[in-house]
Amino acid sequence: MTEFKKDDGVRFCPQCGSPSVDFSQLVGSVAQCRACDWQGRSDSLLIVPLKHDFVNGEEALVRMMGDLRSLLAGEVGVPYLRFLLKWGFVKADQQNIAGTLDRKMFSRYLAVIGQAIIKALLEERVKIDLEEHNGAAR
Repeated sequence: MTEFKKDDGVRFCPQCGSPSVDFSQLVGSVAQCRACDWQGRSDSLLIVPLKHDFVNGEEALVRMMGDLRSLLAGEVGVPYLRFLLKWGFVKADQQNIAGTLDRKMFSRYLAVIGQAIIKALLEERVKIDLEEHNGAAR
């Protein structure tokens, strides 16, 4: 396992939460988000430290998202499909869901559900780390 370094982590835009940010490791450098119009100092980015065997934090995030997509594509995705059908986000014939479902649209919804799950998990991880650092958790 590689040694955990201070800069091992995933960086997120403080405005929209996207990990699609361009930044430099230099202190005080400029960063910008490719998903929204945010631009600011790189030390304003949310950094979630990760301990992993990967080359960098970006690779770890890609693998994490891949694992989650695998879960959502299996049995875990069924309740999401029911929810999306019930509330009209996707349409399908109830007698033949597999044959009439717009799979491309359903996949788009699963992708954003996955992104939201990863974002929420990493944001909560930051809160937990701060609580543990400040002695509030346990």
